[in-house]
Amino acid sequence: MSQQHKMRSEQGLFILFAAVFLVVSYFIDADYITYVSHFIRKKYIKNSFQNKTIWVIGASSGIGEYLVYELAKENAQRVIISSRREEELERVKKASNALNSKCEVVIRPLDALKSANEATANVNHEIVQRLFQDYDDIDIIVLNLGSSQRGLAMDTELSLYSAIFEVMLIHITLDYK
Repeated sequence: MSQQHKMRSEQGLFILFAAVFLVVSYFIDADYITYVSHFIRKKYIKNSFQNKTIWVIGASSGIGEYLVYELAKENAQRVIISSRREEELERVKKASNALNSKCEVVIRPLDALKSANEATANVNHEIVQRLFQDYDDIDIIVLNLGSSQRGLAMDTELSLYSAIFEVMLIHITLDYK
């Protein structure tokens, strides 16, 4: 086989690989690493949350809510859910129990948005301390705090950015001894 013929055959294989890559990329709805790790995890790392206690702060909606559902599906022993909206936590608990009745879902309301107020900060501190007294086996804590502002960035007051940043980074401190 001549050098030129070999080069054309390699180019053909490359074009074929690129075409398959593009077609698969269109249908998988994720990057390749996420897609492949999903299958590796499902095959080799089953029940990685079994017998675990996970505390999800910010579990009443969005990512936190769906994380609770996934943890229930993954057979977590206990999922402690916190948020400022207790009625939404009740809804999340009910939906989680429908997915897996063996997963214990515990509601512990916590208002991180009002932690700037010293009285509320003390209440939050007491809630956190009581939680660690009741459940000393917490394996994972997910700090999924957040607040959103709907609208254009140029129409948003600068003080609101500061408040959102404080919610995400400053207000919740867990001083567990």
